Amino acid sequence: MGISIRVLDPTPGCPASSVAEQTVGSFQDFETVKEFAKGVDILTVEIEHIDTAAMQDVLDNTDVDVEPQPQTLRTIQVGGGWGCVFCC
Repeated sequence: MGISIRVLDPTPGCPASSVAEQTVGSFQDFETVKEFAKGVDILTVEIEHIDTAAMQDVLDNTDVDVEPQPQTLRTIQVGGGWGCVFCC
């Protein structure tokens, strides 16, 4: 398929590293997130604990597709997590 996957995780040898190239670093460090985004086509997250300002910077200043949008992540962070966003 020609797809390569990179992951950013603070834990060396994280579970995803068995199937992806891992960069060890903090989700909450502005410069780490920006540096990680270089050379990718799509930047997405599994958890909401990420520096949304860095994701906004990537969205505004590169051609990288950022999903979900930083504003959506900010809403989730304020609301208490993914589960609260989808509550009825």
